[in-house]
Amino acid sequence: MARCTALVTGFRPFLDVAENPSALLVESLDRNWAGETGICLETSLLDTVYANMRELLGELLCGEPDVLVLTGYSSLASGLKIETRATSLCSPRYPDANGWCPQPAQDPVAHLVNETVDFPRLVDALRESGIAAYLSQDAGEYVCNHSYWHALNLIEERGLSTRALFLHLPAIEEMMSPPQGAGFMPLETMRRGLATILREVCKIG
Repeated sequence: MARCTALVTGFRPFLDVAENPSALLVESLDRNWAGETGICLETSLLDTVYANMRELLGELLCGEPDVLVLTGYSSLASGLKIETRATSLCSPRYPDANGWCPQPAQDPVAHLVNETVDFPRLVDALRESGIAAYLSQDAGEYVCNHSYWHALNLIEERGLSTRALFLHLPAIEEMMSPPQGAGFMPLETMRRGLATILREVCKIG
């Protein structure tokens, strides 16, 4: 069976989120990935900052992974919130982890629909595995959306065959001081959900 190369990213802490669930998930993958048949996994942690995001993602995509899953925390996520599009919007209301705020946008907001993934099939697979998941058309106005926007644009500009998606996570149940949010999920369930996503997007099993 042909091997599928998958890159999963998470974000480090930001603002009042001292422990980012996406970073904990990525670190857990590194420790516990059992070598799913046919999937070669790489991970990377990103700073939750706007600066140099396009350049950093450009470097990560130089390896031309078959699959790119960007993950981040959202207080609005009640389960695995799968983003189907990104926008050029960066809100001036919230500073990044370095304290920098974008300037108000002068140009109309642009939208980029992700057509690299069969999203309905993905949600069906997760729900069949007993994992709460749903599709979203709003990746927000923060660094998560900013990273997704650049990733999709880079893939299109370079003509890559990489299938990419952004996964917003709820808080983790086991955290001693979980951030306040719409939902909670055990870390093991998140890890199982991500393995399901990788299998489906890699079209394996």
